[in-house]
Amino acid sequence: MPRDYDQARIIEENEPEEKHLRMAYYKLVNEIPDVSFTERKGLIECTFRTLDEIEELQDRISNLEDENNQLHNRLDTLGDIGAEKTNKEEKISAIVTYANNIQKSDDKATKVLPKNIQGIANVSRRYAYDLIDDMINGDGENGAVGPDGYAWAHDPAEIMQYGSAGMDSPQKGVIIDFEGVHGESVSMNKFTTQDSGKGGAD
Repeated sequence: MPRDYDQARIIEENEPEEKHLRMAYYKLVNEIPDVSFTERKGLIECTFRTLDEIEELQDRISNLEDENNQLHNRLDTLGDIGAEKTNKEEKISAIVTYANNIQKSDDKATKVLPKNIQGIANVSRRYAYDLIDDMINGDGENGAVGPDGYAWAHDPAEIMQYGSAGMDSPQKGVIIDFEGVHGESVSMNKFTTQDSGKGGAD
């Protein structure tokens, strides 16, 4: 609500000084939600209630700041999913961050399907299959991934039971092993600076 600062100065100039503190108290406590003078609540009680309300607001601000920081960290982790990816490393990085985003808290690995990769990396279905094969098996001696693929990328057909990422029947896709159960774990912070070769993300 707007406050008249000029009027406040006029009051201070024209009212006795001993009234200033009391008027300020009245103004303060009557503008805080759930705090106002009544026949049963005097100046001291209302002041205490005002202080309680301020402390609660400070706690809420602190909690909101924590939530905001967590959201910013999450956005940093997700990177630029949805933006066009210009090379293979960026496309694979987007796949890993997507897998991290959908990973369930009690799972050590996450399965990503070709149809997901099409949207994540903005590629055709055929190229999505190629990316899966490169992550698992490598793309040659001079390729971006290297000759052996990533130690944390697995073929679902070879892992029949792996939390919710386990397969009852073979299905094309890639299982990303975040905790290194079947190889080296994925380092989200270091992934975009990977070296070529098996486990190059670390």
